[in-house]
Amino acid sequence: MDAKPDGSYHPPRPALDGLRASLDRNALAAAREYETLRLRLIQFFDQRGADDPESLADETIERVAQDLQDGENVEPLRSYCFGAAQRLWREAASQSARQAVAEMLAPSFAGANGLQERRTACLERCLMDLPAESRRLIVAYYHGPGRTPSERQQLLARQLGLSEEELRRRALRIRDEIEERLRRDPMAR
Repeated sequence: MDAKPDGSYHPPRPALDGLRASLDRNALAAAREYETLRLRLIQFFDQRGADDPESLADETIERVAQDLQDGENVEPLRSYCFGAAQRLWREAASQSARQAVAEMLAPSFAGANGLQERRTACLERCLMDLPAESRRLIVAYYHGPGRTPSERQQLLARQLGLSEEELRRRALRIRDEIEERLRRDPMAR
């Protein structure tokens, strides 16, 4: 990414020019369309509770501009942009979920000489060994939509049709199961 001194971002010039030309033939109208698209992408990520919606919007624009430059069929352009945003959101959410669960278990992750990497790999195996429903619940519990843990848990409880207390009990059982699996895994030591 090409960050400017003021912290703003702009894709490489040829890719950006191609994207703007695809938005409108008139340079001024294209610049306005670009800003509107960027603001809508920021809103898209913000509504999903992204930590840094601006960076994700910029990354989406960069990917679309590069796809355009590489000759990909990006028509209709706005739909393609939001498809790219959805893919990026899934990537970011997946990465964030792994980080959130790792942070959840951070006290047991202290160590040196590659121990943390082994424990992280063990944690990922433990997560993959969980039933899909349990894995989705624990990941959403610690890193689902919502700006705060409380808001995240309220939204998840409503989505699952559970009381917040029942959701907490389920999440605690799953977390205990993960911690037990980590204790039994010889690679985590």
